[in-house]
Amino acid sequence: MKRSKNLYQTYILFCYSRYLERKYLYTLSWWYIGPMLVIYLAFVLKIGPSLMKNRPAYQLKTVLFFYNATQIICCVYLIIKMWNFSQWNLLNSQNCNMIYHTTERAAEFNDIASRIWFLKNCELVETGFFVLRKKQNQVSPLHLFHHIMVIILTYYCFHFLPG
Repeated sequence: MKRSKNLYQTYILFCYSRYLERKYLYTLSWWYIGPMLVIYLAFVLKIGPSLMKNRPAYQLKTVLFFYNATQIICCVYLIIKMWNFSQWNLLNSQNCNMIYHTTERAAEFNDIASRIWFLKNCELVETGFFVLRKKQNQVSPLHLFHHIMVIILTYYCFHFLPG
């Protein structure tokens, strides 16, 4: 009797975790990521520079100040959330292996993961600011590779390696 109850509880937690995964943004498919990255590259490499060719560079000091301040605040917030989630020991992988044993932990993990995914998507705007400011020399192949790989690897880690 006890074994069947444990199996039932495990099944319920598994179903609930799958519901949470579908609910959050990081489970979006390649039908979202592929076009998003193609549009990103098209704007940064072709569309943006051609639009800015006959225009003066935009002065975005205030926008950049608020963008950078927001990024810093969000990153610090997420580091604190991850630190609390890992019970103040980020290097202890035992905490990550126990994620789906309680629905509260699963919900907390999915909340953190979706916020990280959203923040990493928002970081693509940074390259757009370079283009609008006519700082095309800052749009290096390494910069583009970094932003594309961060999106792909974040998606891969949160989608295919839960827990």
